[in-house]
Amino acid sequence: MPGEVRKRGSAWSLRSGLVLAHRWMGLALAGFLVVLGVSGSVLAFEDELEAWLNPDLFVVAAPPGGVPLDPLLLRERMTAALPGACSDLLPLRAEPGRSVRMRVRPCAQAGPGQPAALGYDEVFFDPYTGELLGVRLWGASLWDPRTAVSFVYRLHSLLAAPPWWGRLALGIVALAWTLDCFVGLALTLPRGAAADRRAGAARNWWQRWAVAWRIKAGASATRLTLDLHRAGGLWLWALLLVFAWSSVMFTLRDQVYYPVMTRLLTFNEPLRGPLPPSPPPVTLGWREALEAGRQAARELARRNGWQTAEEVFLVRLAARGVYGYWLHTDLDVRDGDGATGIIIDGQSGQVRGLVLPRDPGAAGNAFNQWMYGLHMAQVFGLPYRLLVAALGIAVAVLSVTGVFIWRKKRHARQVGAARRGLH
Repeated sequence: MPGEVRKRGSAWSLRSGLVLAHRWMGLALAGFLVVLGVSGSVLAFEDELEAWLNPDLFVVAAPPGGVPLDPLLLRERMTAALPGACSDLLPLRAEPGRSVRMRVRPCAQAGPGQPAALGYDEVFFDPYTGELLGVRLWGASLWDPRTAVSFVYRLHSLLAAPPWWGRLALGIVALAWTLDCFVGLALTLPRGAAADRRAGAARNWWQRWAVAWRIKAGASATRLTLDLHRAGGLWLWALLLVFAWSSVMFTLRDQVYYPVMTRLLTFNEPLRGPLPPSPPPVTLGWREALEAGRQAARELARRNGWQTAEEVFLVRLAARGVYGYWLHTDLDVRDGDGATGIIIDGQSGQVRGLVLPRDPGAAGNAFNQWMYGLHMAQVFGLPYRLLVAALGIAVAVLSVTGVFIWRKKRHARQVGAARRGLH
């Protein structure tokens, strides 16, 4: 009997600790998760919203039988139209009815280490005529239709803060959210579960846990709120964990995500790791780099049986002394994006490495792609995008109901303490 009392006391102490952890993590995270949830719902339809708010920038009319200009020619048009702007990324795909968008930076330096200001960092061109459609400063303001959606993206990915601080803050939020997923799950389990299993009452345990998955009809508002918070968290638990842990991947990639995941999976990512202290200068031109990438892609596809759907972009990575040529192939997990990459030496044009979304020797590559695709709503088409939009609202609701439950319990404790003080 004393041993049983000690075990029950230990279990109660553990549960009390979990309750406190869930309470305070939930309260600390609530405001962040409301913002992230609502903004994530908006971003599930980012492209459609951008085209609706800014048709002059995003929408073009394809002429009958029109063929998009060569990407390198379009780059020349950009250089001629905006001589102060340089771009390290060459889009290679023109989507039907959409403009070509380029990220740009100042070519000149205003002073030592200080880039000259352009006043914009994105430019839009008609892929059929090469006409400059407009420019904008990405994420500048929520109140300007031209930058409203991109501001929501900046809010979602960086809390609209400077990149280093925003990424660190969101990383801490994501890590706490991941831990809280497990704490919240543990708190839904019936008490005395171990004793029930020893007594051969597993069915009874499952029946008691099943109550946590239900929302009781006709219950009071307080009870309904509790059921909504608990049952909603259970039904959405797997997706919530995916979004929490993928958020760690985006924000604390080298600090937390890879130290954990490399213990479980193997990764092959030639562009990951510290930058070389003195990278060789990139002397290969854009046309030569593009041809080298296309030639390597043809050879690799023939040798490995790839089916290439389309080329996506060519990026110049001067800090590593290479180009990256990205394709959408049948190896890709994500819809419409390009995750198959060929790393081209910036001087010789030789292949320096491959980034494969499904690498037979590196299961971690596919895991990363699934985490990215699920978080960014780039898998399973429109039905999953609708689910992601609904999940964002659900995250906000779970956060608000959690705060409501805490306030009700806090008020009840205060009333109880006041009554005891009267006696």
